[in-house]
Amino acid sequence: SNPLLLALDGDEAILKTIVRLASAYYEVRTTRDPMRWLGWLQNSESVAMVITEHVLRNSNGVTLLETARTCRPTARRVLMTTYHDLAGIVAGLHSGAIERLVQKPFTRNEIMAALLPENIPHADHRASA
Repeated sequence: SNPLLLALDGDEAILKTIVRLASAYYEVRTTRDPMRWLGWLQNSESVAMVITEHVLRNSNGVTLLETARTCRPTARRVLMTTYHDLAGIVAGLHSGAIERLVQKPFTRNEIMAALLPENIPHADHRASA
């Protein structure tokens, strides 16, 4: 079975895009609920990647990625943002909580570069969407 990717975003269209682009490589679970995302994170052993938007109702993506770094240190951590909180994002990058940063709105190539497993060359998949 494929490794697990957990995606959190308030925009259903973004979640559908992630499913469409990443499901060949991962078992993808998406949610708009940070508590559900955290539950999956804490209760799933095979988490290979976590991706979250930065601006959330009762939390923020950097805080969630800090939790992911502690709970699942081998999982790749991606933050999607429109840069509303530059200071928090810079702190997250410096602390190591954020491994990849994707600016919204993103292009297909930008999100694929963040989503593809590291052992799969990005250029080989340009035509397959």
